Amino acid sequence: MRRKSLCQAVSLLTVAAMLAGCDNTFAANDSISKVNGLTEAQAARMAQMQKGGVFVEKAPYYGKEVRVAQGPVHGKPLPRQYQGVHGFSVAFSGADMAMISSEITKQTGIPVNIRTRYTLPDGKLVEIPIGSRLTLSHSGSLSRFLDLVADRMDVGWTYDGTAITFDRMVTKTYALPIPTTSSKFTTSIAGVTGTQSGASRSASLTTQSTEDPWGELKSALGPVTPSPAYANFQPDIGRVTIFGPPSVQAQAASVIDDFNATFSARIGLQIGVFWVKADRSADFEAALGAAGSHFALTGPSGALSGNGVATITSGIATLNLQALAQNQDVVDYRLGSTIAQSGVVSPIVLTTTQNYVSGTNVTSGVGGTTSTSITTSSVDTGLSIHALPRLISSHKIQLDLTVLNNDLTALQTFNAGTSTVQLPTVDQRAIHNDSVLRPGETLILSGYEQETATRTKTRSFGFLGGGNKSDRQKVRMIIIVRPTIIPLNGA
Repeated sequence: MRRKSLCQAVSLLTVAAMLAGCDNTFAANDSISKVNGLTEAQAARMAQMQKGGVFVEKAPYYGKEVRVAQGPVHGKPLPRQYQGVHGFSVAFSGADMAMISSEITKQTGIPVNIRTRYTLPDGKLVEIPIGSRLTLSHSGSLSRFLDLVADRMDVGWTYDGTAITFDRMVTKTYALPIPTTSSKFTTSIAGVTGTQSGASRSASLTTQSTEDPWGELKSALGPVTPSPAYANFQPDIGRVTIFGPPSVQAQAASVIDDFNATFSARIGLQIGVFWVKADRSADFEAALGAAGSHFALTGPSGALSGNGVATITSGIATLNLQALAQNQDVVDYRLGSTIAQSGVVSPIVLTTTQNYVSGTNVTSGVGGTTSTSITTSSVDTGLSIHALPRLISSHKIQLDLTVLNNDLTALQTFNAGTSTVQLPTVDQRAIHNDSVLRPGETLILSGYEQETATRTKTRSFGFLGGGNKSDRQKVRMIIIVRPTIIPLNGA
């Protein structure tokens, strides 16, 4: 038994010696590694110093990062010694502005001014006292303390590098992208007046909209800027100045931000007018359906086969009006696009002026000579589109659309004795629509048909043979409008 115990002791001593040897090896390797690291660092430092560079020490960071609540800069930065963790410590109970100012000067040596007297635009001098009292315990940066005082006593503060000033009233100026003038948008569509069984019948539609953004801004700011606070408007340069305590400034800024969001966005309008063969409307509708994913047309017999049907579709962002114009079922087309501001009328006029003889005057001279004078007039044919887009939220557009289409179908000659005049026949169609769309939605107006007649004359060689060829067909007018919102600065 004694022999066995002796063997175990010898074994333990051997293992301990081996472990000690391993520890010594590891310690030696670690020391060598540290020495090599220091040597390399020193070599790098010396190399940087020789090049005139700056060597960044990779020193470990121990401890906990301390963040000090800092208020925003009002004027010039406050002295750094008062912006630390214990830069300014104070405890108040029911202190007025005079007591607070005195304590600031006592601890920092910075003089404090209290401004409560102001001159109004009409020249009157007003005194607006600061009647609030403050209970507060604070230890931290001076700027944070000044912010707390300003927030609770409804005052503003600034530092000009020499003194701190508390202002009972604050003046701020805002720049707004609002149209400088007001505008009126009037649509008048007159119907046919006739009689039947002795009764007169007539139909007409007149709508009028007045856009006065600055008037609306005045109405919105009036309740939030009570006297002696006020709002001064300068529409010509797009500025509004608000005079009032910080609480009034906050309410006014909320109203102004809403106007800024509405009028700073630009609204893009893409408009296409297509004349399609009436008997091929289904094929054209199929081409529309193939142009956009998730495209759906409403109506029991298709959106394009009804009469005066207005359809709003979604998922048609890939629709290319230029490519659609090349469809074989399209007889004629007009395309237009514009970028508008909310509340500003955007006209797109695609017309042709046709002159005609509206009157003649024959005068007799000496010796039986006669002279004829001609009076000419003109008629505009084509499309006149007036769009009034309004941004009513970040994802909705109200679009007031008026389309006038004049088509010169005939120009007849009328002879009266020796005088000849021309009588134009104009087919006029007017469409008015008011819709609310999301960006990327497509408005389709359809169902307006007319009959057209064409005649061509052919001749063979030697003026022998030939003939006339005429054709009559019904054409349906289809209007496609797609609005988009274009944010500023790619936002």
